[in-house]
Amino acid sequence: IEFVRYDPDTCRVAVNKDKYFEGITPEMWEYQIGGYRVLEKWLKDRKGKMDWDFRHYLRIATAIARTIELQRELEPLYQAAEAHCIHWNS
Repeated sequence: IEFVRYDPDTCRVAVNKDKYFEGITPEMWEYQIGGYRVLEKWLKDRKGKMDWDFRHYLRIATAIARTIELQRELEPLYQAAEAHCIHWNS
């Protein structure tokens, strides 16, 4: 990994002049845990190293895509549950 560049128009993450990952949506790229973009941080942490497995990165990207899908499905359930919550007045 020489650099990490994301292009939202092509949905590609380039890691050097010849290699890139495709199919990374802007929503996946922007997905954060602990204030960090997960897909960007994982690659940057391996910059200059030779012993990383690109398949692991693809698994992380797939997990993020599925997590985003599940969060969309769960949001209406959370809203419905909140409507039936007992509220505390202080």
